[in-house]
Amino acid sequence: MHTSTPEQRLEQLRQARIAYLLAYTACWHDAQATSTEGGAFINGEVMADGTVISSRPIEDGTYGVVSWDGQAKVNTSGVLTVSRGMGTPAGILFTIREAT
Repeated sequence: MHTSTPEQRLEQLRQARIAYLLAYTACWHDAQATSTEGGAFINGEVMADGTVISSRPIEDGTYGVVSWDGQAKVNTSGVLTVSRGMGTPAGILFTIREAT
């Protein structure tokens, strides 16, 4: 029987969350690409303590996002507020679509 430590299991779940959001983001991007002027994406996570980790820097502000909290369905009309590197809501994976 294979056993995992709690830390290993948490990392496996975190990786699954990231993979799910990235797959969803790719589908969302494909659906949007033909009907908009294009744009870039910023992917990231708001940690439990509010720290924002993202693929590119995010300026302070409020953004419309596709987000997932790891438990409920993906929220395609979520809102992310960032101030001084801290974000709310905490505990989400997100994608911001930037207009070009």
